Amino acid sequence: MALLDIKPESKWEDAKTPLIGITPIMDYAKNNYDKDYAPNSRETFRRFSMHQLVEAGIALYNPDKPDRPVNSPHAVYQISAAAVLLIKHFGTKAFAPLLTDFKAKVGSLAERYQQVRNMAMIPVQISGDKFLG
Repeated sequence: MALLDIKPESKWEDAKTPLIGITPIMDYAKNNYDKDYAPNSRETFRRFSMHQLVEAGIALYNPDKPDRPVNSPHAVYQISAAAVLLIKHFGTKAFAPLLTDFKAKVGSLAERYQQVRNMAMIPVQISGDKFLG
């Protein structure tokens, strides 16, 4: 919700696209949704939440400065234009066709992970028998 600046009383159509870092995202959750994260959980939050959103094409990592170092304290995320367009139409007749379009353009995270698994396969030969690993 922080990526969209959506509060409990907000409407989906009011979604925005702020640049926001991990600590501000966690603060947003605490201040608006009573979800408190321990300060030392930033890296876990990044790896197990934000990483998947970026991989799925829903969020962008450092769109303002793509060459920013990975360990920079200024790292930020932003909802993708395609995702915010889809989200703004949630609950409307336009949502289903926009979802179809989003999936066609972005694909699914499962498909992306499957492609990585397929690309990593190399042939292995053991005692004269050839296997695909």
